[in-house]
Amino acid sequence: MNIRTITKFCFALFILLFCLTGRIVAQSVIAETTLPCAPGPNRNTYYGFAGSTMIATNPVTHRVYVPLQCDSLRLAEINAAGNLERTIDLNVGHGETLGITVDTQHNRVYVAVNADGDRLVVVDLNSNSIQNFRYPTEVDGFPFYASGPLAVNPVTNRVYSVTNEWPPGSISVFNANDNTWQVIQLPIQNLIDLAIDSSQNKLYVTAQGIVSLGQLVVIDLSTNAVDRRIDFPNDFQPNYAIAFNSRTNELYFPGITEGHPSILTLDLANNTLNNIRIPDGGPNATQHSAIAVNPNTGRVYTFVDTQIVPGSWDLTTLNIMTNTITNKPMEKPLFNYGWSAGFAIDAETNRLYFQDDHRTLTVDPGSSGIISPENPVVQADDATLSFNNVTSPGTVSVAPISDPATAGEVPGGFAISDLFAYEITKDATLQFNGTVTTCFNIPTVNDETEFNSLAVLHRELNEVTGQYELIDRTSSRTFSTRAICATTASFSPFYLVRKNNKVKSLFAKSKAYKSGSTAPIKVQLLNENDQNISSPGTILTIRGLRLIGGNTTSSVIDSGDANADGNFRYDSSLQGYIFNLSTKGLAAGQYVLSFYVGSDRAFLYTVKFEVK
Repeated sequence: MNIRTITKFCFALFILLFCLTGRIVAQSVIAETTLPCAPGPNRNTYYGFAGSTMIATNPVTHRVYVPLQCDSLRLAEINAAGNLERTIDLNVGHGETLGITVDTQHNRVYVAVNADGDRLVVVDLNSNSIQNFRYPTEVDGFPFYASGPLAVNPVTNRVYSVTNEWPPGSISVFNANDNTWQVIQLPIQNLIDLAIDSSQNKLYVTAQGIVSLGQLVVIDLSTNAVDRRIDFPNDFQPNYAIAFNSRTNELYFPGITEGHPSILTLDLANNTLNNIRIPDGGPNATQHSAIAVNPNTGRVYTFVDTQIVPGSWDLTTLNIMTNTITNKPMEKPLFNYGWSAGFAIDAETNRLYFQDDHRTLTVDPGSSGIISPENPVVQADDATLSFNNVTSPGTVSVAPISDPATAGEVPGGFAISDLFAYEITKDATLQFNGTVTTCFNIPTVNDETEFNSLAVLHRELNEVTGQYELIDRTSSRTFSTRAICATTASFSPFYLVRKNNKVKSLFAKSKAYKSGSTAPIKVQLLNENDQNISSPGTILTIRGLRLIGGNTTSSVIDSGDANADGNFRYDSSLQGYIFNLSTKGLAAGQYVLSFYVGSDRAFLYTVKFEVK
């Protein structure tokens, strides 16, 4: 019986036992890619941290890369649809793969291998050229071993690799500008995994403790010195994998707390730790050494072996904006728990890629279970959807919108939530008549009066004007459960707004400003009774500038330093605020300027203007 026959048999058994246990599985695996061979076990298996080292993505080109241990070491390239495009011979012969990382700026893949010695293979995908460079063989007389986990800083063009010289541990640095090596020696043993902050040029390394449960080591790469060391809490047994969120300046670690899987978060601004237990993760559940974050959606992902049946697992999602965790039983089994090659994320498409022996699973983390006449109520991400009349089964996908300012200018000038905005789409097979009620959980609003001022806006096409508009489709609010619902007949973006204070534009929005000129953005702040409450004591802080329909934001520049602190300036003659916005360098189109009022960062306001 070959491996594929065994896999099919196990999958059938997996589905049968899931049905018997009554668990509703999510239809989240949208592609399954068969590979000619597998990454294979390696020396990282001994340390138990192979989970984050055997698959990598390029969110610019939407390609996935997996190093393979075939008759010769190769690199598999998978496209966004989950199709295997090619395998690339690394030209080093047979050996073992140790780690992989992708330089998205230069479109290079770096693979650490052990093939007649430890080497770093550089695959330049622009020129399709391959080079390999031997790691240093020893440092100060001690053997030098490349353990595998890699991280690259595309700004400085340097690649960092955890090594385990004994004693103590060290970090190898490959300078891709001149193909030279450097070694950072640390007075710390058992270095495990690493992550990098390219903008601050900081390296974060997890270290397995001998006396304690381990610690995080922060290295300032401008000096190669240890910046700080932070011990893990005594009640948290880390798995030593690590993920860095560049938007929030936070780190995330999977682990075990009192026998239960959990996720530890670290706010690097103030060294605050928060240990969040994963629900339904019983004492038999196993937390794996892999974790990833999508800074665009504010979601952290890991996975748990539920041990209900062989290969059963849950996708675990942490919403960092609410600190809530959900588990989603998955329909495709994962079998290689002993040395699972982990997973990677494409933050632009919000797709996860799980490596499991000879196959790669492409996962939509926001996908629901099958919606049918028998099962008309499903959950996807933080939304619960109830269908009135399903005529053809299918699924929906719920994806957080990275920038709620894409809503544009909100009717009434109300504030938009900076935390809750969703794009909901259905697959091609799902058909329904009538309405769908979509409920969102809003755990961050704990004042009932404020909660009752919330509304859900839905983007819909106005058949008369031919323009898309935001329509209030709020159908219910339940403060006790923090649930707010909207009833619609279609899907598209949903935005949460707060209907109390609002902004009123005082400038000619119908006017198109010539690129390079100054757009005087003038507004007043009104209360719910339309009374002007603008004052010098209430600061309007610029949040961002976005071209409507574009995927990028622009810098907000005031003309002639008219707004010295970069924020709106209160004008007593206007009894409101003004910001002289420079349109220099802005392409023609409609723009949304977003800003905060006072110290509130949970909701934002927007105004729209046009550049010609």
